[in-house]
Amino acid sequence: MEVKLGQGWEEASKFELAWENRVKMDVDVINMAWEMQQVVDEIGNEEIHTEEKKLTLDPVAKALNSLAPTLFPTG
Repeated sequence: MEVKLGQGWEEASKFELAWENRVKMDVDVINMAWEMQQVVDEIGNEEIHTEEKKLTLDPVAKALNSLAPTLFPTG
């Protein structure tokens, strides 16, 4: 069987183009995963601070506060 000049060139060209596109896509996916991991790492390294509010749950104090103007008029 004889191989002619240029035989298979079109198929080889398509294969090389597909391979280059696949490599580019894989690099893009890897870069995106790396960037996402950087964001996750930054969030994980942040110190979380919350303010605590002291809540009064004493119902008597709440009732006295609401009745204070009636019980203790100021003038």
